[in-house]
Amino acid sequence: MAMALQIPGLPPGGGHAFWQQMARRTEPELSRLSGTSASASNRDQRLLVLKYRMAVACALAGEIRRSKDFTEQLGSFPQRDLLARGIAAYYGPWLEQPSHSPAQLSGLAFLAFSLYYQAKYSAAAQAFAAVAQLDPANEWPLNYQAISLYQAGDLDTAVQMLKASLGLNPGNDYTHLLLGQAYLKQGHVLQGLAEMARASKAVKEWLLP
Repeated sequence: MAMALQIPGLPPGGGHAFWQQMARRTEPELSRLSGTSASASNRDQRLLVLKYRMAVACALAGEIRRSKDFTEQLGSFPQRDLLARGIAAYYGPWLEQPSHSPAQLSGLAFLAFSLYYQAKYSAAAQAFAAVAQLDPANEWPLNYQAISLYQAGDLDTAVQMLKASLGLNPGNDYTHLLLGQAYLKQGHVLQGLAEMARASKAVKEWLLP
């Protein structure tokens, strides 16, 4: 199941466009499968894979609302935990086999999110760091590394990652929101409120229903 996540022929370089293209190339199959009469077991398994791929691609393209929607849909699949474990088993060794191929980038991203979904936050932070190295112009791997570090209790490093993310894109409202939350958790109330004030769009899309 994990190998079916890969899409051959994606361009090198990473960035938002890489993940947007992954989403665009996934959507037609997802639409076709939704209208087929394949056996329920095979259909559901493939839908799970495609929706997981969409959740990851949208997250790293900065399409947060779409990623959140796909992530919530994953909760309805009984095989979701099996998929997460399969991804971790298959892609885990890739952390020790560095390369700069599109397959490596997407594979490590699948791994990072699967570890996060399994609440293995320290391991997820390590995997997101590897994604960030392969996708250095994209702020989103740093943001998700910071979220993982936050969940693991390493607030100081999370703040450092979010500041690095703002260095790539100072106007990202979500990064300001995350930094504000981290500051508040550290007890830096004024800094936290100042960052939250810069994040009005993210507050509406992320925190509100």
